[in-house]
Amino acid sequence: SNFKYAREEGKAKEYFQGANNRIFVQATLVTLCIVLFTLFLKGLFIFVAVALVSYLINKYISSKINGVTGDTIGAVSECIEVVTLFCICIIGRSG
Repeated sequence: SNFKYAREEGKAKEYFQGANNRIFVQATLVTLCIVLFTLFLKGLFIFVAVALVSYLINKYISSKINGVTGDTIGAVSECIEVVTLFCICIIGRSG
């Protein structure tokens, strides 16, 4: 993971201990392939928007509490849902 876990203990700590850059890259590539195969360039727009917003929110949180926690992962997940739906609305209006 590109962000460290902020607590000494917690349920999400195991998630962070098992994550590494290889797993991150593999998951990203699989997701990108699925998005491109199903939605083409519209999917790429959503993918980039979600990745950028997720990174920026996590970067901000990390600067405030020196890492991320399970609670912040959940909060970012909810924000990403909103961004995804917003992107779908933009795509739907553009034709």
